[in-house]
Amino acid sequence: MPSAAALIAGAAYTPVRINADNSKLISEHLSDAYNWLATTLAAHEYESVFIHHKWMICADIAHTKKCTSSISDITKLSERDRLAVDDQGIDGMTIADFSIFKVLPVSLKSHFYDSEFFRFALSREAQLAIATNYRYEEFLYLSHPSDLSEVANQFIHIWSGQLVGRFGLNEQCDALQRSVNDLYAMESRVNSTRCVLYVLATWFDWMKRNQVFDNTKIIIVADHGAHDYCNNWVRGAVNPILLVKDFN
Repeated sequence: MPSAAALIAGAAYTPVRINADNSKLISEHLSDAYNWLATTLAAHEYESVFIHHKWMICADIAHTKKCTSSISDITKLSERDRLAVDDQGIDGMTIADFSIFKVLPVSLKSHFYDSEFFRFALSREAQLAIATNYRYEEFLYLSHPSDLSEVANQFIHIWSGQLVGRFGLNEQCDALQRSVNDLYAMESRVNSTRCVLYVLATWFDWMKRNQVFDNTKIIIVADHGAHDYCNNWVRGAVNPILLVKDFN
């Protein structure tokens, strides 16, 4: 979360700059970053679409054509997909629990750590619900490219945590069932990675068929890298991915 504003609006919003200014919450810096991006795009006659933006509400983003945090606002989901996007408040609750734990005085940390609230946030049930519901909806955004794309001067911003554990997709790229399995296993990671790469490739093919690929710039960026996921992954965390497909 501290790196998100910098990913959107550049060096002026790095964690160092944000930490040097205690007058705003991180969410307010994020709002400023999103608004800077939308305003800059509008000044150059680009329409902006924000899909599943993080940690803020659409009302805080000005000068955008469309902003949505729900795939159901964009396209008609199948009944199977609708069954997989419930209980979306759990991820926010987990973040809130960790935030409370961090700001508590040391004398109270042990009490909160042993509380039912904190235990549930880390429980298998809560983590599985996040992976199979919240994360699966993020995957659905990528699965409906023709509903997101238009042949126009348009900027589309999609934020996805699909390739950050907890991994929530099975071999068929459906949401994991409630009875299944190790959400941090290499198999779960490989399945999620393969599914995301497939839908991106499908989207690029759609662009080519509709003759908009050449006049589209595609940027894929992550806030950190990874290495040997099951062991010492942090060694590669300092190497985030940056892929750019320029016009023509």
